[in-house]
Amino acid sequence: MLKNKLITQKIHNMKIQKLYPKHWLNYHPYKQTDDVDQYYTGIANQINRILHTIGVNEDEDGYANMSLILSAWFEDIISQTHIWETFTEECQKRYGARLPFYPIGTDYISDEINMEDVRFILWHILQRQYEGDRIINPENPGIRMAAEQIYALLSKEYETAPENKRMQTYFHAPELGPKDFLTYRKRLEWFHYQCYFTAGNQEQLYDAIEEVQASNAIDDIEQLDILCYAQQVALPFRSRKNLLSLTSSEWLARIWKRNGSKAGPWETVESLADNHYLYIEEDNSCIYLQSLCGEKKTFAVDKESLNLNQTHDLKPEQSIVSCMLVRYGETWWQNGAMLVNDKTPQWDDILQEQDHKMNPIHNRKAFEHFVQASGGKPFVYCRNKKELETFFREKMGYQIRTGMTFPEIGKSGALLMATPQTGLHIQLELTECICSPDNPAYNREEAEAQAFLFFVNPDVIPYELSCLLQDKGLLPDACINSLHGQQHGKALLHNNACFLTDYYFHRYREKDFKNSLLEKFL
Repeated sequence: MLKNKLITQKIHNMKIQKLYPKHWLNYHPYKQTDDVDQYYTGIANQINRILHTIGVNEDEDGYANMSLILSAWFEDIISQTHIWETFTEECQKRYGARLPFYPIGTDYISDEINMEDVRFILWHILQRQYEGDRIINPENPGIRMAAEQIYALLSKEYETAPENKRMQTYFHAPELGPKDFLTYRKRLEWFHYQCYFTAGNQEQLYDAIEEVQASNAIDDIEQLDILCYAQQVALPFRSRKNLLSLTSSEWLARIWKRNGSKAGPWETVESLADNHYLYIEEDNSCIYLQSLCGEKKTFAVDKESLNLNQTHDLKPEQSIVSCMLVRYGETWWQNGAMLVNDKTPQWDDILQEQDHKMNPIHNRKAFEHFVQASGGKPFVYCRNKKELETFFREKMGYQIRTGMTFPEIGKSGALLMATPQTGLHIQLELTECICSPDNPAYNREEAEAQAFLFFVNPDVIPYELSCLLQDKGLLPDACINSLHGQQHGKALLHNNACFLTDYYFHRYREKDFKNSLLEKFL
């Protein structure tokens, strides 16, 4: 639940951790510091003292990271590397304002330091730190107080703070040709894991590696290292946990372009989900793989990205290659681990299951069946399990298999929904928060207390259905707890609804929600 309380801790005789240039280098692509780095490390230490005084965090690592990130942001503004400005420009395009939550005053200057920016950065750092544990209220008074003091400090330093020439150079795209994928990927990895703007991505990598280690009973340490490395090189292309749910490859392209870099193959990078491919043939420069799951296509994969020890025994129409592909330039590049197996009958079930997950046609058919069965309505309310079963059998014409069980339905009933992306969905939680004429269980008080979860909790509802509820106006009483009153809390949530949903679900409208089949509902 959103809280307006300060995130405080008792600082009895705690000794504030001093930050050194070695800590500062964690957010930079070089290994040796100079006077400029010493200066910004000093700024980070001053910010650290402010944060400790107010008590906006709960552990020393959290304080240190916040201080270093804010100092690196200040360096970005002073050095005109345009990382933050690229973000606020993208915000303006998508949401109609340079920043969520905080009204932009007439004195806001996009390429200078602004108190609103400091406030948002503090909120974002805290929210990433507590991801999955709590929702941070953007109006938290502690965040506001810390932002005011940090802004006052940086304002005094603004006119004399030195530019970082090395970072200015680094944020211009290098001269990259169509064969420079590995050079590009190295730059991208630094941006994804070490740039202040993408802070928090290392924790996602650690979580992914732990999952690999837990799910693979592998005695071969070398093979396990390969699988972990595959996660490291995959996440910069596929993770959507960055601000505005853009991948790091998408952000880096925007930043390089914003800094005036000449066009290059980095502008049109595209990555695919892990898939299984049938080896077809090869020529001097590429091997040709045909996808076996999802949309059926043939891909030319550059040999320079392959481990030739694995490919010399490939058999046309017989070898199955499992890997991740990235399009860089005019060809595709194998990225991370690649597994090669012979095509055998045992693969049929594996491919069928994977195809069902990746092929959107299955969800689209379920959506079309639902629309027909509901009479064109976006939602169907069921009071109990019997009504749910009747709808499936009599309205949708589904065969109920022997032994098939339906979920238990509470006193608030269930809502059936569907989109072409998600297929059929049974909403069992918080149904009393959905204000639909077809929902007799709607309860305004419950909606005011809990409906905000539809905007911020992907465990409650799929992203597309959250967007559908919002666009149909079925969450009118959702609100954020606010010291300024309930109506202000409602306005704060609804004015920032698209940002909040994109932020917490790691998705965004232009890429994930548009579908002509939904227009009849909107």
